Order: sequence, then C-alpha cells, then structure tokens
Amino acid sequence: MDERVLQFRVGVVMLVAVILTVVLMFILTDGVPLAGVLGNDYELYITFPEAPGVKVDTPIQRDGVLIGRVTDVELLPETGVRVTARIDGERTLRQDQVPRITSKFPLGNAVVEFVPSSDPSLPEEPLENGDEIQGAVAGDPLKALERFAQLDADLKVAIQSISRAGNEATVLASNVNALVDNNATQLNRLVQKTEVVIDGFRTTLTSANATFQNVNELFEEEDFKGEMQRAFQEMPQLVSEARVAVGEARVAFNRFGEASETFRRNMNNLEGITQPLGERGEAIVTNVERSLGSIDGLVSNVNDFTRSLNTSEGTLGMLVHDPDLYLRLDRAAANVEEITRRVMPIVDDARIAVDKVARDPGGSIGVRSVLDRSSPGLKHFPQ
Repeated sequence: MDERVLQFRVGVVMLVAVILTVVLMFILTDGVPLAGVLGNDYELYITFPEAPGVKVDTPIQRDGVLIGRVTDVELLPETGVRVTARIDGERTLRQDQVPRITSKFPLGNAVVEFVPSSDPSLPEEPLENGDEIQGAVAGDPLKALERFAQLDADLKVAIQSISRAGNEATVLASNVNALVDNNATQLNRLVQKTEVVIDGFRTTLTSANATFQNVNELFEEEDFKGEMQRAFQEMPQLVSEARVAVGEARVAFNRFGEASETFRRNMNNLEGITQPLGERGEAIVTNVERSLGSIDGLVSNVNDFTRSLNTSEGTLGMLVHDPDLYLRLDRAAANVEEITRRVMPIVDDARIAVDKVARDPGGSIGVRSVLDRSSPGLKHFPQ
C-alpha cells in the first residue's frame, strides 16, 4: 500500500475521531458552547440560605438559556450552602443580576436562574472568575400545593368548629329563653332599675355639660385670658428664679454638710477631752471640792481682814483712820533716811581702816597711818 494513502486514511480517521469527540461533548454538556468546554469558562461561588434539589450538573440559566452548570455543592459549617457554578466564557453576567433557585413545575427539577435584581444601587459591572455572590430561593409550587392542602384541612376543621359553636349557641339561646320565662318578674325589676340608673347617668351628663359650658365661658373671658397670658409670660422668670433658688439651696446644703463635718470633728475632739475627764471624774470632783473649801476659807479671811480695816480698833484700822499717825510714820521714815545718809561716810572710813590693818599685820601702822589716806595699802572707796 502506498504510504501516502496510508497517511491519508490515518488523517481521515483522526479527523472523524475529533469530530465525534466534539459532538459527544456537545451532547453530554446539554448545549453548552464548545468554547466554554475548551477552557474559556469561569467559575462563580454562590451562597444560598438553602439549596433544595441543587446538585452537581444542575443547569444554570439566564432568560431561559443554558449558560453553565453546577460543579460542586458545599454545606457551610454554620448555616447555608455554597454552590460552585461554571459559566460559559462567552456568556457575560453582571453584578446587578441575582442567582435564584427555582423548580420546574410539574417535575420539580431545580434550576439556578440569573434574574435582574430589584436593588437599583447594584453596579452593572460584569462578574469575574472567583467572585463571591449571594443568591436567593424562589417559592416551590409543590410546597404551595402542600400548604393549600394543609389550608383545606385547616378550613375543614374551622368549619366543624363553627358548626359546633352554632349548636352550642342554639343551646345557649334555649337556656336564655327558659331563664327569661322563669325570671320575668326579676327581669322587669332589673329593667326598671336600669332605667333609673340611666336617668341618673343622664342627669350627671347634663350637669357635666353645664360645668363644661361654664368652664368654656370662663376661658372665653378676656380678663381670664389676660391673666393666663401674663402667667405664661412670667413662667420663664419663675423657672429661672426656681433654678436660682435650687442653686442656693444646693450651696446651703453643701455648707450644711461642711458644718456637719466640722461639728462631727468638734464632737470627736470634745469626746477626746471628756473621755479622760470621765475616767478621772471622782478625783477631779474631790480636787474641786477641796479648792472650793480653800476658796471659802480665803473668802472668810478676806472678810475678817476687811472688817479689821473698817474698824479703828486694830493697828491697820488706826493706821487707816488716824491721819496724825500716818504723818508721824512719814516723818520717822524721813529721819531714818537722813541718819542713814550721815552714817555711810563713817562706814566707809571704818572699811578703809580695816583694810589697812589687814595689809599691815605686823602692827607698824598706827592710828595716824590708818587715818592717812595717802599711805601704802590704801584702797580708795567711792565717796
């Protein structure tokens, strides 16, 4: 076989194999473009509060067109589900489009569908590979049918309850009729008393109406309005005066507190003084009694001395009451002073003589030398 023919056949087989591979991939990806399968697609990470029916290969649509599939479903540790979505690279999604999980009725297959967001603040910038977005879950028609069935059951229960209530109301009405028939007289009395109460209430309302009219007339008087206006005008001044009074009262309370503290310290000091006095009370009282006795004797002596001065019989009384005696005593004192003045030179001479004799113990100094002031051994005393 020619080598070229062999190479041509091998090339045809390879081309057919590639075509078959592409067709199979197109069929298996349910219409996803080949560009996305060949590596131009990108991934988005969508967080849902729940993901009913979502699994790997769940279709992702936008406006009813398939644009990708779910590649991973991860249950978050605390709450929620994290879905990994692989999107065709030729399909552009914006940030103002929100993924929502819906169910295709009546089969109930889950679909992740991108719908426009109701939030106008979201930008129109395209989503990129690796972006984290938040998704929502649409209502399930099957759950709505289940709720409707439950509502039907609840409605039947409510109708049965209403029927029972109607029967009980019928029984109650029968009992009331029997009670009215048996107590007609008492009911008449009750109606009469009710009429009396209503009349009294009507009278009270009339009096209250008259009172309100009087109050209205009072408010409509010009004098009253003027007084009220002046009162409202003086209100700020009264408030300011009240504030001043409160401030002064606060200062007074502070001073009272300081005075109380001072009084407390004084009482503590007084307690420190009175406590030793209390401990030595008996000795102090004894000393006070002795002192009072001494003072009493002193007062008695002073009284006796005063009486002696007032009488002229004693020495002091005669001295006080006799002027001649006082004059004689005065003259005697003057004479004593004169005698003392004259005796002083004699005492000086005697002192000099004794000094000379003391300086000449041999006795060579006679009376004349003693009297000579110029001899050796003389001490000159002041005149």
